[in-house]
Amino acid sequence: MVLERILKICSQDNFAYVGDFAWYLKVLVNLTRVRGSTASNAGLLSSQLMEVIIRVAGVRKFGVSLMTQLLLKGDLLENAHNEMSNVLFAAAWIIGEYCQYMPLGVHALVLRALLSRDAHHLSESTQAVFMQSAVKVFISASSRDFEGGGEGKSAAQEEDSDSDSDDDAEHLQEFTKEGPLDFKMWCQDMKEMLDELTS
Repeated sequence: MVLERILKICSQDNFAYVGDFAWYLKVLVNLTRVRGSTASNAGLLSSQLMEVIIRVAGVRKFGVSLMTQLLLKGDLLENAHNEMSNVLFAAAWIIGEYCQYMPLGVHALVLRALLSRDAHHLSESTQAVFMQSAVKVFISASSRDFEGGGEGKSAAQEEDSDSDSDDDAEHLQEFTKEGPLDFKMWCQDMKEMLDELTS
């Protein structure tokens, strides 16, 4: 398939033919829109996205921005039956691993997406990464608020923040009811951690 040939050429010899990794990341994201893609295609795209961002520190901030857009756009999240939705595994992993590059205003939106009901229809492995990333994003946002002392927040903003935390915890509770026992137990542990952070 054309997609597989593109990825093979670009990744051979440790990406020797890629001179601009930001451009390559955009190409990879654009390839998620290819119709008729298979689970294998999605797996290749995921591994390429993760490999580039892990290897090339200079594009991590840009990569997190792209992955955030991919997640929040909702096309893949709302169409879990689409094989390409498996790319969200990489998107969520990258967001969680490098969430320090996320601007403050995005954390709440990302958390809602990671803990949304649509996520329940993704593969179990992707759901697990969503859960891990949600915890990392939440901790990152909380630590930034702590370091900033919460300065500049109005009473209304504080109330909205508390409401968002309650909603996130409620969505997280739903994950504890589905999937294999070990996954449900892990989700329960994560929920208890979030409860402690928000108490």
